[in-house]
Amino acid sequence: KARGELAEFKATNSKTVNYLAKEFEMRKAADASSRSSVARTGVLDVNTLHSYKWNDDIFKKIANVADGKSHGLQMFLDWSGSMHNNMQGSIEQVMNLVLFCKKVGIPFDVYAFTNSWSDSERDYYADALPRYDESKLDSGDILIPKHSHFNLLQIATSQGNRSDFTNMLQGLALLRSYHTQGEYWYETPRAYCLGGTPLHEAIMTSIPIINRFREANRLQQVTSVFLTDGDGSCLDSVHGAPIDHGSSVIIRDRKTRKELSDPSWGNYGYYADPSRCQMSVLLEMVRIRTQAKIVNFFVAEEKASRFKSEWKGVNSGNKKYEFENWNKMDTLATEATKTAKAEGGLLIEGSISGWDHHYMIMGGKSMHTNGDDQKLDVATGAKKGAIKRAFGKMSGGKLRNRLILRKFMELITD
Repeated sequence: KARGELAEFKATNSKTVNYLAKEFEMRKAADASSRSSVARTGVLDVNTLHSYKWNDDIFKKIANVADGKSHGLQMFLDWSGSMHNNMQGSIEQVMNLVLFCKKVGIPFDVYAFTNSWSDSERDYYADALPRYDESKLDSGDILIPKHSHFNLLQIATSQGNRSDFTNMLQGLALLRSYHTQGEYWYETPRAYCLGGTPLHEAIMTSIPIINRFREANRLQQVTSVFLTDGDGSCLDSVHGAPIDHGSSVIIRDRKTRKELSDPSWGNYGYYADPSRCQMSVLLEMVRIRTQAKIVNFFVAEEKASRFKSEWKGVNSGNKKYEFENWNKMDTLATEATKTAKAEGGLLIEGSISGWDHHYMIMGGKSMHTNGDDQKLDVATGAKKGAIKRAFGKMSGGKLRNRLILRKFMELITD
């Protein structure tokens, strides 16, 4: 049954994935053309030599095209209980991404970040999982407590052969079907149950993972995507030293010696969301250590009233807007909701969270890509213009539901 569902998914999505792959190749070709240059070789061109009396350009030329950067994708998926209604769509988005990356030859890794793995699961998978070794920590190192049960689960990778890729897609299809709540029930290991949101832990541990991924695939640019529906909690424990919550805290990267101030420690009363303040510092550390492009897709509720409310929350503290004028903010939130409904999501400009690119997308059924219901709606005897508009509406609907794939393609070609 699951194999049949995977075949149906691939059949439904292949045309759109192929279309975006074609657009990706066209964008690359256009970019290469814009960066091409023509240089004189110093060798006479015998075909133009006869025109030397009126033409100074009698030398052979060679076109130099600057090589484009090699790109890779790493994605970190929020595996928390609040994502329950978004899991089917999120996994479908992941499947579209990996099909696209495979098609155009972009290396990828996808991880779920979770705290639902108890000690018993860690013992069971002892041979496969790295152990958290506190003996390697120095005094003052930010600490991820053992009792948090934080783990990254690799659910997709470009490593392996064609059979491995098929098996990986089958595993994703099973995870997707588990969250579909349809006719069939798919059992999954208890360790894959949804839990909390250890976002800050995932951001910190992404540093060695991104660098290892870059080196293994010899990449020039890595785009690191975090798909979440909320903020994590501050990491307020350090190894071998107490934290004075009434004082200012400096976070230092031991490798680069860069220092960043973290205002979220010691000043909880001033900031509405201290976790967001620390997150911007951790994200800056990721940038310093990896030079990766860090992107967030924030999944909001599909209902208009809830989307408006969450848009206001995400933009809390954003200097782009005048927050003392709440009537104006309500108008802006309404406009943002209309845009998101039409396009599947929108860019958060001036985000204070620290992401290089911060998108807010509609969750729930808006993220589903299998079983697209966009149909060609053309009346009998319709004119060319009406048929063209109908095709555009149908194609636009399919692309709307694949916002994450569209934006990733644009990010690596702009």
